[in-house]
Amino acid sequence: MDPELLRDFVGRLEATNRLQGHLGLQLWRVGVTFLLRHLWSLRNRPQHILNQCLVFGVHYSPSGNNHELIALRYLAKHGQPSTNLQLFEQFEEAFEALVEGRVSHLLQCTAHFAHSDCVGRYMHRAYPVDVFIAGSKPLALVAQRSIATPRHVAIQPATRHYTDLSSFGDIIEAPTTVAVAEGLLAGTFEAGICAEEVINQAPEQLKLVQSLGPALDTWVVYATTQLPATSPLFLNHAPLNEKDNSRARHHEYYAKPNGFTSDDTKRNGR
Repeated sequence: MDPELLRDFVGRLEATNRLQGHLGLQLWRVGVTFLLRHLWSLRNRPQHILNQCLVFGVHYSPSGNNHELIALRYLAKHGQPSTNLQLFEQFEEAFEALVEGRVSHLLQCTAHFAHSDCVGRYMHRAYPVDVFIAGSKPLALVAQRSIATPRHVAIQPATRHYTDLSSFGDIIEAPTTVAVAEGLLAGTFEAGICAEEVINQAPEQLKLVQSLGPALDTWVVYATTQLPATSPLFLNHAPLNEKDNSRARHHEYYAKPNGFTSDDTKRNGR
């Protein structure tokens, strides 16, 4: 329970001890009602962090990836220590740890190339319990100073369209932007999209081609217990009015290559 809420409630109880009769009883009822209403308001709130919060990633050098960064921010927001964070190299390993009960929650960015596969693979075993928007570290197109015209560029697939890459002959895909930064520092990549801060680690080697700023991504927190149907995160339990239903049927018709079949007509006429 929130410490300030508890102090307020205790203060109300102490006040009753100084009063007599009907007034003291009324204050007692007010205090109990206040507490019960607060507890009732929490009934559908997801328990974001129970024991451990899990995130995909490894301890890269020169710095951690965005999954680690956002997970630490998420833990801090919910008053949890950074020691509650476990890092995994592959999402499959992370999801298996979740369904086996070795961790309580898992964090995944929807822009990650493995997201759709994980949603299907762990359907009915891992459930989304929280969603939020968060910005990544400021990104940039970075290149080797010694190469006037880079021939290739390294990218994490989700960053492919962050800027025009048509001037590069080849595009090399890397698993993370941190892997791109590592390749730039090692001289493996001639150019790449990664966190702009990598330039500060080798200013004589790397140069800024274009600042791209932070990417605003959608993040999902998974757990093994599904949220109740009354959770405000659910949309599909809200009924449509008749006008919305007609519009939905209209769009469904034009979304089908051959329009409605006779079975569709019967189903939608019910």
